[in-house]
Amino acid sequence: MKSLIPIILILASLGLFMFFTNNEYQNVKSLQIEIASYDKALGKSREVLKKRGELQAKYAQFANSDLDALKKLLPDHVDNVQLILDINGIARKHNMAVSKIKISEDASGSQNAPIGPDIKTYSSILVSFRTKSSYPDFIAFIKDLEQGLRLVDITNLSFKEEPSDNNEYSVTIRTYWLK
Repeated sequence: MKSLIPIILILASLGLFMFFTNNEYQNVKSLQIEIASYDKALGKSREVLKKRGELQAKYAQFANSDLDALKKLLPDHVDNVQLILDINGIARKHNMAVSKIKISEDASGSQNAPIGPDIKTYSSILVSFRTKSSYPDFIAFIKDLEQGLRLVDITNLSFKEEPSDNNEYSVTIRTYWLK
């Protein structure tokens, strides 16, 4: 009987190890791996927060006028009314009036787009309008439009010559904004 008790205790300890302790030990190992991945992610998030703080400090150093100019150059939304007001303001400087304004979605980008998700970070619209002026005034208007802060491309330009040197011009421009 004395030799049987140690064998029973050894078998009981082996059974306890196999059915309980080993499972708990494996759970602890998997939790340690998970904790290590969380620690790594926490370290990366601290790096991101540090970089964000540095970038915010740099952003705060910019003058408000520079930020406004940057927002006008490439806005984060399309503001049709402000765009029309800007074009009309440039036209008034050259004694011109803008008429027959038409705003439409830019379909050229979607026709040549590859199949799949749209990965472009910008979008564009087309703005068409008509104006009457002399040729030198129209050229000055186009130069001012080109040198303005708003990013625009002239996509279509046509004119109808009038005998009074007050020609009618049809202009289509493309303007961009960030998505």
